[in-house]
Amino acid sequence: GSILLRSMVAPPQLESILCGAERPVDVAAIRTGATFEDWRAGDQEYLDSFWEVLENLTDSEKRSFVMFVSACSRTPPRGWTDLGLRVQRSGSGDERLPTAFTCFNLLMLPRYSSAEVLGARLRRAITDTEGFGLS
Repeated sequence: GSILLRSMVAPPQLESILCGAERPVDVAAIRTGATFEDWRAGDQEYLDSFWEVLENLTDSEKRSFVMFVSACSRTPPRGWTDLGLRVQRSGSGDERLPTAFTCFNLLMLPRYSSAEVLGARLRRAITDTEGFGLS
């Protein structure tokens, strides 16, 4: 390894820079950095419900959500705002589950009939998934 690099940064700091840190998930910060695609003007209340559901998840469920949408449960090096979550409307129907494209931090979220259904489907999606088996 580089002597210069070791003199500038300790191994734990370098790991945090390269891999992110293990910090509590900050839903408000994720929301600040999020973008929305294919939603209608009348969907704002629904999207507010989505954030409320996310905020009310347990710490473990929040970490599972981040893993579900990004394939990494660690904080991005510059903080949760930089997660760059994209939330795209993916049709409607209470029988559908949210899906994700982890390479793009893209959550494909159906429009459900209620916040209760949204919460149930989101919890099921983030807990009943194997993904690539990375942990």
